[in-house]
Amino acid sequence: MFAPEPSEHAHLDARLLEDLGFDSMRLLELAFNLEDLFTMDPASMGEAPPVGTVSELSEYLAEKVCTNEATLPTMDAVEAAIDAAALHFL
Repeated sequence: MFAPEPSEHAHLDARLLEDLGFDSMRLLELAFNLEDLFTMDPASMGEAPPVGTVSELSEYLAEKVCTNEATLPTMDAVEAAIDAAALHFL
């Protein structure tokens, strides 16, 4: 779930492809991780998450939570996802 080329301070205007180094495989992995983290039903997602900026992705997730198509994750769930992603890179 970590960006392939993370910047020290990722910002909302950071572009997933150009700035953070996501490729098609990493974008797919990100989408699956977000589905799990936000407990979204893949069949009801309707469309793929945007691949523009961090801000666009954030707005997409906020909209899904506001329309009850996703659940806001707990801090424990976020920390577990971060730990799992970190182990993936070891």
